[in-house]
Amino acid sequence: FRIQGKGTFVSKAKVGTNVKFSDIENHSVNSEHVKVISVTEENDPTILKKLNLTTNDSYVTIIRIRYTNNIPFLIHHSHLPRKLIQTNLENLEAFSSVYERVYLDSGFDLFNQHSVETNGIIFPDDPSILNQLRLSFREPVVQQIKTTYLDSNEVAEYTVSYKHWKFYKIKIEVEHKKQRLVE
Repeated sequence: FRIQGKGTFVSKAKVGTNVKFSDIENHSVNSEHVKVISVTEENDPTILKKLNLTTNDSYVTIIRIRYTNNIPFLIHHSHLPRKLIQTNLENLEAFSSVYERVYLDSGFDLFNQHSVETNGIIFPDDPSILNQLRLSFREPVVQQIKTTYLDSNEVAEYTVSYKHWKFYKIKIEVEHKKQRLVE
């Protein structure tokens, strides 16, 4: 920032400042539908570790694609501890809403649980992601990694999502505290 007559200064980071970060949907949510690709029980050591499970445990992986006006824009790879899912895994339609499924099966409302999400821009090399989102190998996606925790601090969900770059828009609002300037 600049102050006339004084110079140019580097502003301090927004540490300790309240920041609102919002995903903005640039399409009508009424035009959305979800296709469940697969629901499987697995025990890959990498995902077990992300879910804080032991090698004797298992988890359910649910792969879904979100569409708007029949255009794919978001792929979810959701991993949940097996104990949260009671429904027959062969009934794919029962998993179109993962949070509703968890609520119906185990009573946990994941919408109201603590979660941490990171977003980054990547160029995926997985051909299935490129094909499912109808992208060329030179187009980026927004990779969203989310971990949701139960009140007991157990991990309830580890999800990696891939969002088509044309459908990603964010809004950032910074709350500034009014300070009196003293000269």
